[in-house]
Amino acid sequence: MLSPVGLDATLQGDNGSMCEGPSRISGPIPPDPTLCPDYYRRPASGKDPKDHEKENLRRIKEIQRRFREQEHSREQGQPRPLKALWRSPKYDKVESRVKAQLQESGCVSGTEPTHFLRAHSRCGPGLPPPRVPSPQLTPPDSNAKGPGLGVDFISHNARTAKKAPRRHSRSLQVLTQVLEQQRQAQEYYNTTQKGHVPHYLLKRRDLWQREAEARQHNQPDPAMPPGHTRMPENQRLETLSTLLQSQSQLLRELVLLPAGTDSLRAQGHRAELDQKLVQVEEAIKIFSRPKVFVKMDA
Repeated sequence: MLSPVGLDATLQGDNGSMCEGPSRISGPIPPDPTLCPDYYRRPASGKDPKDHEKENLRRIKEIQRRFREQEHSREQGQPRPLKALWRSPKYDKVESRVKAQLQESGCVSGTEPTHFLRAHSRCGPGLPPPRVPSPQLTPPDSNAKGPGLGVDFISHNARTAKKAPRRHSRSLQVLTQVLEQQRQAQEYYNTTQKGHVPHYLLKRRDLWQREAEARQHNQPDPAMPPGHTRMPENQRLETLSTLLQSQSQLLRELVLLPAGTDSLRAQGHRAELDQKLVQVEEAIKIFSRPKVFVKMDA
């Protein structure tokens, strides 16, 4: 393939001579399809492109037409043709066994009894279950046109429903039993426990009362002066008893003193007894109080 276009080129002729001059090639030289015809052959399309839109419209119209025909035949009451079942052609010459048996036994006449199973023949002794008696038919009215039109089935059913025993479902029976048990449990609680204080609460109340008394007893008395403490109650009573005994003894000694003795020794002894008696009386007044405070040791 020669590529320079519009340029001067040196060409070799058939006789092998060289010629010079402007080239007459105006563009690239296309390949020759005759050299490789199989390579340049276009694949021919087998079928024309299909218009699917037109095909779908055609099928829709066909389905609508069939549907209208079916509706029209159904309105006219024409029987719908049944599609024949498929059967293999190899069974065409085979005769039906059922047909052969029917031909041997003969057609069953309407007068001959048919040996079908009786009702309730397999239920115990063969007795049918009890049934509710049907209403007594009243003689039909002369104007009645059909059989049984003179029977008032509604009234009969209403009377039968009133007389029939009422049956409850299993769930209602269980619910009734549960409610009854709850009622009995509530009655037992009302009679035995309702309004009674539990035993553990009584114990807790006694404990709280003792703790309150102990706190009140250990609380310092506001009337107690600083640096003092309260004398225990048993010790106060014991000291008071001792002072009363001392008072009685001093009074007895004063009574036993001689009345006409005016000596210094007798006067001094009388004065000493009077002084002790005054001290004892003052102590008795102090320890007769409900609270006695004693000064604490340093």
